[in-house]
Amino acid sequence: IGHGPPAILLNARDTVAKKGVRGLYYGLQPQLLQVSAKSSLRFVAFETYQRMLPGSTFTCGMLAGLTEALVLVAPTERLKILRTAELRAGAHSAGASSSVFHAAGALVREQGVAGLWHGAAPTAARQMLANGLRFFFYDHFKAALKGVSGSAAIA
Repeated sequence: IGHGPPAILLNARDTVAKKGVRGLYYGLQPQLLQVSAKSSLRFVAFETYQRMLPGSTFTCGMLAGLTEALVLVAPTERLKILRTAELRAGAHSAGASSSVFHAAGALVREQGVAGLWHGAAPTAARQMLANGLRFFFYDHFKAALKGVSGSAAIA
């Protein structure tokens, strides 16, 4: 067991000292945008697949995960990984982009649009399993709560 404050607190203190309180929120806007869009797409896809395959909660969840992965997660994860590598290498080094949008443009110029989906297969597998389980348990917990409360308000 270490002595002194945890590393996360030391990092937060250093960030505030160097960048001010706003530094704690660096990169939050793209993350919020990605998470919001991903969650919206996930639920719309799940509901769509449920209408097509009623009673197949796990399968519909997996298909929602596949949709989410191919439409949004794989390309944004690829850009996030490349941008993080750029920042670690020194954001102002020769050839480094100034934003994720510049990184996307550079990637497409160098590798074509397909470069955005490099590594999509493992991402899709992860999203499929996670969402299959997520919606399986979501559906079962929702049914249990509906049964316990006797409320039609839980739809």
